[in-house]
Amino acid sequence: LDIAFNNAGIAGRAGDMGGDFDWAVHNDIMATNLEGVIRCTNHEIPAMKARGGGSIINTASVMGYVGSGPIMTYALSKAGVLSLTRSTALQVAGDNIRVNAVSPGPIATPMMGGGAAEASGARTPAGRAGQPEEIAHAVMYLADSAASYVTGEDLRVDGGVRA
Repeated sequence: LDIAFNNAGIAGRAGDMGGDFDWAVHNDIMATNLEGVIRCTNHEIPAMKARGGGSIINTASVMGYVGSGPIMTYALSKAGVLSLTRSTALQVAGDNIRVNAVSPGPIATPMMGGGAAEASGARTPAGRAGQPEEIAHAVMYLADSAASYVTGEDLRVDGGVRA
């Protein structure tokens, strides 16, 4: 294994703190978005160590940098992916394994269906939603030897949302 792209993500509304919080929804989101990436990474590292190195890229989100009332658990899970990325990068840098993340902003995918991507994208400095191919290009850069000195970083592909 030379390259791994941990691209897990589901969204949902677990409810409000101190109110109608739905633990089942919360647990599903955390199990997929964070625990799934942890489990994959845990299995990828031994294979990469055996090959003499590699590159792991995790999908986080710009939502991991900010709070979100409506999708709090999603934001929390992606903040965890950012922390996992940095922590794992520190653990395996000496094994020639790079660990980075990509944080998309609003991207025109089925997960942001029903016009949500377009509405959110219109509020970005770029004035539009991103396309899946734009995320793929960022992932390909981080996987490539051109990024051989990049580890523990997050490449935000968000149309300027976090600028």
